[in-house]
Amino acid sequence: VNTSILDTNNENYKIKIESQNDVTKYGVIGKSKEQIIEEKYNYVEYLFDNYFIVSNENSKLGIIDDKDDIKLEIDNDSLQKVLYNLQFQRIK
Repeated sequence: VNTSILDTNNENYKIKIESQNDVTKYGVIGKSKEQIIEEKYNYVEYLFDNYFIVSNENSKLGIIDDKDDIKLEIDNDSLQKVLYNLQFQRIK
């Protein structure tokens, strides 16, 4: 298993990427390396506060919080962050 850790704009969260046998999954860990969201998504990007953009196995996008609760259904073709306004745009 190959593991990478990426910093986010929030010191409380880091993106954890695990790759094995040509399969890559993303999750989130805390600053003390505690597991917050298991590595089950095809992609994770920090959004703001305690929210993350995620992609599932069908390449659909949605938004979850740090409890892995879905805040925007994971059925969108595109999500775009609009910086400085804490807004996003979605395309279904």
